[in-house]
Amino acid sequence: MHRLRRRHRIAGTIFIVVIAVGLAVGLVAQTGSRGSAALASVTPVQGTDVSSLQGASTSIDWAEVAGSERYIAIKASEGNYYTDPDYSGDVASAAAAGLYVMPYVFANPYESNASNQNAGNGWGNVQADDGWKVIAGATPAYQSSALMLPVVVDLENDPYVNSETNSNACYGVSQSTMVAWITAFINEMKKDSGKTPIIYTTTSWWDSCTGDSTAFKADPLWIASYGVTVPSIPAAWSNLTFWQYSNSGAVPGIGGQVDLDSLGPTQISAIDTAIPAEQIRTLSSLDTGVVSSGYTATGLPPGLSISATGVITGTPTTLGQYGVTVTPPAGAVPSSMSFTWTIRGAIAIANATNRSSAVGTPAWFKITTSGPDQNAGYAATLSVSGLPAGVSMSPAGIITGWPTRWGTFKVTVSASDAIGGIGRASFTWTVTAASTAGQAGAIRQIGGSGKCLNDPSSTSASGTIVNLETCATASGQHWTLAGDGTLRIGGKCAQVVGNGTANGTKIELEPCNSNDGSQVWQASTYGRLLNQQSGKCLDVAVTTAANGTQPVIWTCSSSTTQPNEHWLRPAAPLTSGEPGKCVGTAGTEAVLAPCANSVWQRWQPQANGTVSINGWCLSENGASAGSTLSLVASASCANAGTDKWQLLPDGLIATELVNTASGLCAADPASGAQLVIEPCTATATSTWRLQ
Repeated sequence: MHRLRRRHRIAGTIFIVVIAVGLAVGLVAQTGSRGSAALASVTPVQGTDVSSLQGASTSIDWAEVAGSERYIAIKASEGNYYTDPDYSGDVASAAAAGLYVMPYVFANPYESNASNQNAGNGWGNVQADDGWKVIAGATPAYQSSALMLPVVVDLENDPYVNSETNSNACYGVSQSTMVAWITAFINEMKKDSGKTPIIYTTTSWWDSCTGDSTAFKADPLWIASYGVTVPSIPAAWSNLTFWQYSNSGAVPGIGGQVDLDSLGPTQISAIDTAIPAEQIRTLSSLDTGVVSSGYTATGLPPGLSISATGVITGTPTTLGQYGVTVTPPAGAVPSSMSFTWTIRGAIAIANATNRSSAVGTPAWFKITTSGPDQNAGYAATLSVSGLPAGVSMSPAGIITGWPTRWGTFKVTVSASDAIGGIGRASFTWTVTAASTAGQAGAIRQIGGSGKCLNDPSSTSASGTIVNLETCATASGQHWTLAGDGTLRIGGKCAQVVGNGTANGTKIELEPCNSNDGSQVWQASTYGRLLNQQSGKCLDVAVTTAANGTQPVIWTCSSSTTQPNEHWLRPAAPLTSGEPGKCVGTAGTEAVLAPCANSVWQRWQPQANGTVSINGWCLSENGASAGSTLSLVASASCANAGTDKWQLLPDGLIATELVNTASGLCAADPASGAQLVIEPCTATATSTWRLQ
């Protein structure tokens, strides 16, 4: 709805703030949708709303509006400080065109106080009386005109606070105070007008600001819920009277974008569950408050029926989506009402159970769904929130990935289907820190100094700057490659000094914390060590490095001729995204086998672009998808692109092995054990961890 001007009290001073936004909640994210059923072919009774935002009544072609709309909401007032100057003219013109009119009052309970009814912007009864003065003074006379519908109280986020965070969206009052304020407004306006007011709101606002109050469940509800085919409504109501389904529509006769509304329920009900009694409201029954006898209906879901006074009851027995047409008694307006009624079943979600794993250990499991909707052929669509970093879920419900951060995560899986079936399940996923064990040995610069990465004190004291020394068997050069991507020595980890990202930043030893990205290093092409947080590689800044030279991070050079960034790490397992599987050898074949940490499962990326194992290197046997991978003797490796691999990171832990000749990735086989090449998809079957 369109709100203009608010008098805001700050330190005893009155300020005038001008704003132009709609009886629409475009800035509010709607939540709690009941489903996403595709609508059956129905023609709802349409309406819209206006205020001074649309200009004077002479700016609107009311006859043209009446050609498409049956009712219109018109702003009367806001708080105890503002009267819409166009209300009287809009009401007279709309009624003359034959439109039903719903006057609306934009509620502003800011700084309200029940003991001082004029505090802030006025207690509920004060704002109701202020609005009624405007409404009662217009023509046609509210009390005698058959076109004047109940007054609407517009309850939505405070528009005079941060529009991005919706800070203080509830006007700074408690939920109990808000309910008391609304009660005072409803009671006073009912006394003034003789009709029960209509509540306009959103489900998210109602939940947050009233605590999902059930105090008004018998009153007509006008809900704003956009971008869905079935609107979200608060749990207190069994259904709505009006639905504002868009805040960016077009209505002939009104310039610019306007709100779009429909009359009548858009209902989702559960199969084999009795529905709450559903009273059909027409515009004329809203006007008079009297429900006449003579209602009939076609298209109701099996198991439901309508009484002569328009009350739908029963227990739906058959899944599906139904286009319902209700015919009210003769003389009622409208003469017929059409809407969609969806009968759905609950969706059961399986395999959403508590679990635990470690950083760097691949996850792979499938969420499955079942229920009457699925038995009838309506497939469920899944979504998930709260997954550990590095893990994702496919549309088919397969959760895969490499957890990169330790911690406890609450994961929620939601399911919905085309006829509004819904399901939700939550579980706890505990990710522990990676084991401190791993392949250990020297990390030696290749093609440059030939020296090894070194802890100069051999005590691993915090803050020690890592340097290079002649390779030896000293403990200060005995590094462990942990599964979380850290390089460990003496219980400490190598990290970029100060979490730096600039070229030339040195490397120090600090207590291990794999949640600190500056401690995570990935094996990369040509034997490089990539620090993912900085995007830089471990580098020796001089060509011939003397003992004591301190390595730094530097922009990665993708070349075989840059020995400053080439390192030979201890041979380590090449672990598959399929849990428990590693790449090993069987004769001259590269195969997927259960991880055993044997010498025939330990691989090293080389400075010449190959990936080797025990004097052999990984090679593709063809350039087309599905070609197998085998081993070539190291003496003849790197003579062709088929033996060279780009190690491209996929997150903090996982890596893709891309063959330079074919551009395809090393992948798990669909059948058998021998590895193949396939298009790179960054999925569990084509990602790896080189410890």
